[in-house]
Amino acid sequence: MVEPYNEFIFYGIIAASLILLRFPYINKYFRVFNTMIHEDGHALVALLTGGRVIKINLFNDVSGECVTQSKGWLRRFLIAIAGYMTSPLVALLFFWLIKQGKYMEVLWIFCGLTVLNLLLFVRNGYGITWLLIFAILNGTAIYLNTYLQMSLPVYILAVFFSATLLLDSVISCFHLIIIAYKTPDKAGDASNLHEIALLPSLLWAIAFLGFAGFVAYKTILLFIS
Repeated sequence: MVEPYNEFIFYGIIAASLILLRFPYINKYFRVFNTMIHEDGHALVALLTGGRVIKINLFNDVSGECVTQSKGWLRRFLIAIAGYMTSPLVALLFFWLIKQGKYMEVLWIFCGLTVLNLLLFVRNGYGITWLLIFAILNGTAIYLNTYLQMSLPVYILAVFFSATLLLDSVISCFHLIIIAYKTPDKAGDASNLHEIALLPSLLWAIAFLGFAGFVAYKTILLFIS
């Protein structure tokens, strides 16, 4: 097991994640991690409800799409609502594992998700390139820990990407609220839910923010309680 690190390093990595999320161009690469988890949430619910996943695309503007086939109002509703709920919940899981000292397990999950997306879902050029680079980063950290006993890279990546996922899951909801307010018919999942369940896109965007904020709060409690 990787030895636990002190709070200074832990919060330093989280601060670095928050800073990098504000840097133009650089932030787009790291934010795609949230996009991948978001689209995987749609895909998972589609499969669990008997639907099909046609493809997932990840784009360099941080957007993504999950093309599915599913019948029935309830199934379409569950698929549409899953994306913005999956990201913060997965971040909470990662931080729970980190709290238990299971840093390697977090990176193995990263690698597993990468392989699944490459083999089954992602089909566009940028998405495949992003996944390959992401796999190399995590694979290198795992190699350094396993064969050279360098545990710090594993810890840094586990905390950094988990923090990026959690922070961006909240930030993306703020962006969605702005879009839903200005152009309700172009608000992605919120617009889809408006068509399915009639409530305004803005209300769905606010609900997503409330959920992500609550999960972020519960995540914070893991480390201060």
